[in-house]
Amino acid sequence: RALIAIDINLGKGATSADFSPELAPLLQSWHIKVGSAMVVDPLSKMLGVDASVPILATFSKENPITRDFQTNCYFPFLRPLDILPGAPAGVTVTWLGQTTPKSWAVTDLKSLATGQVAYAEGKDKMGPLTAAIAVDGKIKDSKAKRNTRLVVFGTSHFATNNYSRFGGNQDFFLNSVSWVM
Repeated sequence: RALIAIDINLGKGATSADFSPELAPLLQSWHIKVGSAMVVDPLSKMLGVDASVPILATFSKENPITRDFQTNCYFPFLRPLDILPGAPAGVTVTWLGQTTPKSWAVTDLKSLATGQVAYAEGKDKMGPLTAAIAVDGKIKDSKAKRNTRLVVFGTSHFATNNYSRFGGNQDFFLNSVSWVM
């Protein structure tokens, strides 16, 4: 059982978007793909935050973590996540929260430093984009006594002191911790 938050590496001289590239194959084995992009959302400015703080406005009703969510969440410096097809029988992979349809994933990370970010047709991916995913189940022939439970976030910043009080961020994080236990 684990809660994993994947941050994007935007540091000067960064050779990759990953701080922890070893997590990508582990997450792929659980049918989760982490994007090498950063999500921006121009609608965020209407709510008084920067476009680098995408808004989660849609939540899955299929998982207890977000089933009763009725508020927005703010996910700064978000990497998009995707559910890979072909999860084995007995394993459920569910998206938990998605950004607005006006958001997009910027793949040219160097362009972010200029402050002039625009959607690049054919390169960038338009929203809604997945920001959090839950995995629940057992792989066939597993000797585990309980189901594996994972929650993966495309950023850790939403749960920090700077952002935990925004919208439903704190509830999202605490619901996730409770569900994983």
